[in-house]
Amino acid sequence: MASKLPPLYPLRAFEAAARHMNFTHAARELSVTQSTISHEVKALEEYFGLLLFKRARSGLSLTAEGRRLAEVAQTAFSSLGQVGSGLAEFSISGTITVAAPPIFALGWLMPRIAAFSRDHPDIAFRFVNLTEKRPELLKESDITILWEKSLPNGVDGQKLFEVSLSPVANPATVGLRRSSPPPENLLSHRLLHESDLSGWRGWFDLAGLDFPESKASWVFDDPALMIDAAAKGYGIALGSFPLNDDLVAEGKLIKPFDLDLDTGRSYYLATSGPATPRRAVRLFANWLAKQTEDFDRRSEPK
Repeated sequence: MASKLPPLYPLRAFEAAARHMNFTHAARELSVTQSTISHEVKALEEYFGLLLFKRARSGLSLTAEGRRLAEVAQTAFSSLGQVGSGLAEFSISGTITVAAPPIFALGWLMPRIAAFSRDHPDIAFRFVNLTEKRPELLKESDITILWEKSLPNGVDGQKLFEVSLSPVANPATVGLRRSSPPPENLLSHRLLHESDLSGWRGWFDLAGLDFPESKASWVFDDPALMIDAAAKGYGIALGSFPLNDDLVAEGKLIKPFDLDLDTGRSYYLATSGPATPRRAVRLFANWLAKQTEDFDRRSEPK
């Protein structure tokens, strides 16, 4: 037959009072009144038929029996607290808010996140577009993906991978389908770009060509939309790598040239919020970092 347990509510009140040696402080910890603590302790003493506290004007002190019970109760409640924390840590759930540039989310994160979600179905996500016009998202999101030369001061995080630029086009684009076409073949096509032309100018300079300043072009605020337009055959875009590796591997884009312009920038994973993020956030952040290990190995000298 299982041993009979003492009443748990009175035992909890006694344990708190024994630690504080003060009914008022115990009551404050357990969010009850002082009289409730006194009543619960008295009920426990009646249960055991023993005095657990010596009450005097100078304060409380434990009897020999009270000290023995206090040691057992404190050990038991401490163990229960550790088990409770462990169970909460084991149960990985909740919603993670991820702020990321659309081109990162569409080109790199979405093709991979299904595997994570399959392994952790209780974790939900909220995705927010991050642009240079919304820096407040760095504080409001659990995880923020930044494209920077380095992490901003005071921001915790780590580098995911470096980014280079190279032209991309629809596989059927005339003049670019054959292996290693001359860079001059770009001049007969429409260029797609963002408002900042420094990337295209840098790439043309790398290729030994003058940038065609007067050439008609399409301008995009959203680089993800620009890449989609290139895949549909509307022109040639300057693609970000390794972000566009998957589209090239799937045959939706071609990367005609072996010339990669170093941007001097990288994608960084920044964690916001509390100093110790929730387990779900830590798990997802570690998973994101692990996905970039192939890029790190690829860049190592042979």
